[in-house]
Amino acid sequence: MTDQPAAVAHPTRSSAPTQTPDRDGELADAVLAAVTAVPGVAAMHSGRFGEVATYLPGRRVPGVQLRDDRAEVHIVVHWGRDLLATAAAVRLAAEPLAGRLVHVVIEDVIHPSDRTGSKETT
Repeated sequence: MTDQPAAVAHPTRSSAPTQTPDRDGELADAVLAAVTAVPGVAAMHSGRFGEVATYLPGRRVPGVQLRDDRAEVHIVVHWGRDLLATAAAVRLAAEPLAGRLVHVVIEDVIHPSDRTGSKETT
């Protein structure tokens, strides 16, 4: 009798694609581009403590948080815009790209005289 290890059965991997940092990055970048192109969106917002982002190796995508079952986008809206219509337009632009339900959070409203020159605020 030899002392060889017993064969270990490994579970079969699912053929469903899994998210990878590269895929998450592409998806988050696409959602970011679509959201910032919506009229009325002044900037993305990273949340009070900068926690709303997709974290990737060496970088982060602010204002876009991807989860398995849903996504969140946090935005700043230009003063005078219809908030509900802007949120609906953001959702309409982001959901086909995200492939999941998108929750839109309006973090702030910016007045035209408040120019930050950036598409991200924290």
